[in-house]
Amino acid sequence: MSATQLQEFIHGVVVGRLFLSTQVRDRRELPLVFRPIALGAFAGWSRRRRQRVGVLYGDMSVARPETANGHPVFDKVGVVHKDDWAKAARLLSSELLRLRELEGEDSNREIGTE
Repeated sequence: MSATQLQEFIHGVVVGRLFLSTQVRDRRELPLVFRPIALGAFAGWSRRRRQRVGVLYGDMSVARPETANGHPVFDKVGVVHKDDWAKAARLLSSELLRLRELEGEDSNREIGTE
């Protein structure tokens, strides 16, 4: 992921345009939220390749009208490599902390960067 792509990704998460797999607490619900998983999108991936996935994401502008246990549902899923996600998670944590300080402690956004 280039620096520009990383910046755009972080911005998308911060403004709520991107929904992350880390926001789904019960991992068994991921195929309900990210429908390509249920349809076998990763079935041909080797274990090694699947282990390189850092986070999945969906674009809220194309989320389906229904929800899965309160989560949006996506027909497309983006994949972020684990190394890129490690960088993004650190930057997101810092950015969200900065925003909380600016907005006051009432701001309680949760994206699950851990």
